[in-house]
Amino acid sequence: MTEKFDLDKRAVFKFAAIYLALMALMELFLGLHYFQRLLDLNGIYSSATAWVSARLLSLAGIHADNTGPLVHLPGRSLRIAFGCNGLEAVVIFGAAIVAYPAPLLYKIKGLFAGLIVLQAVNIIRIFMLGLAAVKFPQFFDYIHYYVAQGLMIAIALGIFILWLRGTTSVQAR
Repeated sequence: MTEKFDLDKRAVFKFAAIYLALMALMELFLGLHYFQRLLDLNGIYSSATAWVSARLLSLAGIHADNTGPLVHLPGRSLRIAFGCNGLEAVVIFGAAIVAYPAPLLYKIKGLFAGLIVLQAVNIIRIFMLGLAAVKFPQFFDYIHYYVAQGLMIAIALGIFILWLRGTTSVQAR
């Protein structure tokens, strides 16, 4: 019994070490100016998110446009940055999927599905923040800082837990 516990403990430590290493590498890749000059993935992601968000807000009848990562609204502009563009949640989710010992095909499916879900939720989140900025500006900061920021991380964790449940059932077969 003790031997199995030790194996499980080693697996948890291995998962944690790989996860932390992947998170550190991604943060370096996304944050260091050297890498940003080669490929500014964060800037591309932020600009694309701002473009889609502005289009959706326009479809909802709110005059919205974007310039790069800025969504211009009546009386206010929203800057879509790391943490707001959904990339942080994708990195957290993706590092967890890659670090977890599961079949490669299942990891690829999980990464693909998670990316789609997280981006869809993030676009809806930014859309709602845009609505709040225009319709309820007095609540915008509260919604942005206390609700919307943690929402993406919580959803990424929830999707990972769902993926884990599926992985466990696949590995049990």
